[in-house]
Amino acid sequence: MEQRERQHPNRGPSRYTIPEGGIMTEVTGIVNTYGGLHLLDYDGRYFWAIGDYDGFYWDEIPKSLYDEIIQFEKTKAPNE
Repeated sequence: MEQRERQHPNRGPSRYTIPEGGIMTEVTGIVNTYGGLHLLDYDGRYFWAIGDYDGFYWDEIPKSLYDEIIQFEKTKAPNE
């Protein structure tokens, strides 16, 4: 993944970047023309975004939602 500019995740553009120490997970099967659903675990905070032609726009989500989506992703068959 290309690193362009270093910005902390917030309710605004972050341009395909992952802050140092951030862990990004791509959720398979939830996509649009430009990208898919991604989750970000950063410094004890949790975010989601759908890739768009000009980057990601991160929104903070509850840890419980993050955990449920991660668990769901782990239980899916490889080609779903």
